[in-house]
Amino acid sequence: MIILDEIQNAPKALESLKYFCEEVPEYHIIAAGSLLGVAIHEGVSYPVGKVDLLDLYPLNFREFLYAMGEKKLADELKTKDYSIMSDCWGH
Repeated sequence: MIILDEIQNAPKALESLKYFCEEVPEYHIIAAGSLLGVAIHEGVSYPVGKVDLLDLYPLNFREFLYAMGEKKLADELKTKDYSIMSDCWGH
């Protein structure tokens, strides 16, 4: 797996994605960039049909706990009963 972060700063890297797909399909490429949509502009070849887009957004702590499988703790945090945390610290 190859991760290319802030790819919008290197338009040629974006163009190269189609060659990875065609010539080395065993590599999995992740390209990330906060301004990636702005980077896809005239003059830059976009690898149409070779890219799956996924919009990601930040998680709050409770959402993170759910994603990590900590449903019970996340649900308890919703109650704002912080006495449950004393069990974790042995108080």
